[in-house]
Amino acid sequence: MSTIPPRLFTSLRYDPILLESLENAYLSGPQWIHSPLYMLRYHRDRVLNAAKEFKLDPVVEQLENHEGLLLLDKIIMDHVHEVEKHQGKIRPLKIRVVFGPDHTVDVDSSEVPPVTLQDLFPLKLADPGGDSKAELNKEQSEKLANQSKQDVLNSSLDVERPRWTAVLDYKRTTPSPFTRFKTLQRKDYNAARTRAKINSFQEPREVLLVGQHGEVMEGSLTSVYFHRGGRWVTPPLTSGGQAGTTRLWALEQGLCVNEVILASDLKEGEECYLSNGVRGFFRGYVQRECP
Repeated sequence: MSTIPPRLFTSLRYDPILLESLENAYLSGPQWIHSPLYMLRYHRDRVLNAAKEFKLDPVVEQLENHEGLLLLDKIIMDHVHEVEKHQGKIRPLKIRVVFGPDHTVDVDSSEVPPVTLQDLFPLKLADPGGDSKAELNKEQSEKLANQSKQDVLNSSLDVERPRWTAVLDYKRTTPSPFTRFKTLQRKDYNAARTRAKINSFQEPREVLLVGQHGEVMEGSLTSVYFHRGGRWVTPPLTSGGQAGTTRLWALEQGLCVNEVILASDLKEGEECYLSNGVRGFFRGYVQRECP
């Protein structure tokens, strides 16, 4: 591990439609506060766990306990209010919060495309070639109806959502604390994106990192899910990837289970799901060869 203390970060979505979500209120803190910040508590927890791993005591002091969660909320919302002051009413944002080893906290943001509550909190991941709405039970259908009403009110349902390409990296990546925790030391991820010829964060393309034993770790910006044996599975943390916020939620909701995925078992064109703390859940397909 590097002797230079790493800077930790997390990226999450700011979106007013989240104020309508009870699920997101639960994930915002112990008091069930409605929040426009996507899964805020999980983001605090991931940074706190990374700070403990790297022994960054100032960051631990900032973020631990309920006071740390309130501080993170304030830091982000102060930034959002500054953006509103200069730009007026704002669109959904990607918020990046960076923690230094010396109590410094930097925040930046950029606009992101609109999504629906169904994208952020899916009730089910559709089987390959299927429609998740058609596979819901009665209780799930009622929840979906409520989500859909909120989505219509927020004019998001007509948003075009391209299917992403998930390119399999042809080089192996050695798992390390820098692949298991989110830091600014991202040379492995940047190198994989370069090999896959991904030139922009706006491209609907992702690269799948592969560990030394041939196990799929994760995407460079996403958690990944594959359909195996009639269910969705995601690589376990032992494969070397990160404990992503949306991945944790999907596991807790029973949308997927942990299972080792060998790169050699992936098939050209097979359907998959991808997710992260900015875009929610979205469909993709595997491309085995880099372009």
